[in-house]
Amino acid sequence: MPVLLLFRDHPLSEDEIQRLPQGCFPVSGDAQRVVARADVRGSVPMLLFMVAKMVKAVPDADFGYEEGFGHEEESAEDSSDWTSASEEDSESDSQREEKSSAWRDLLELGQIDEAVESFLQEDGKLTLKITQTFLSSQLSHKIIFICKVACFLQFRQVVHGLKRNLQHPDPNVKIAILNAYALLADESVSPSIHLFLADANEDIRIAAVRAFQSIHDRAEPLS
Repeated sequence: MPVLLLFRDHPLSEDEIQRLPQGCFPVSGDAQRVVARADVRGSVPMLLFMVAKMVKAVPDADFGYEEGFGHEEESAEDSSDWTSASEEDSESDSQREEKSSAWRDLLELGQIDEAVESFLQEDGKLTLKITQTFLSSQLSHKIIFICKVACFLQFRQVVHGLKRNLQHPDPNVKIAILNAYALLADESVSPSIHLFLADANEDIRIAAVRAFQSIHDRAEPLS
């Protein structure tokens, strides 16, 4: 069972505890800086929904993910291994990708959510190599896949690379990028989002408004 974690040096306030989504519980006195956790069952969209709610509830906390084999949480420092990539381990990443191809098969069949779930179970680490290759492919299913995995892993390095695909002809790609911006981006992408606030496609407009509002909420200091 996936375990979603929030890390911070100081405990949650009463207001923050009240803002935690249903199914997410505060943690106090944890040596690894964990201040909240959620044991989640369900589909990838459900997991992404919980991630978004947790991050919005405590915007200054670090996010982490682990498989719930036990009840021990990893530190925020360890959790960064899930969302960082280095050239030093590129060879081992390539070997792992060859051995673990189930998620690739699902993706090629167009089963994006299932591919995301399989990827997280098999690997759980989004490398720069995969990110760059998929974003430059111009293939809708690969770009959307990167957006969804990046959201789940809080892989903010992807934000800059997404911009080149904002003019993609597939509206689902634009929506996926705007959804990723809502979770991962800062105010520097606001001009790009503004372009879609009056888009002819209603779903794109909704995604743009949501992204703009989420970025604004994160930038605005809590009272």
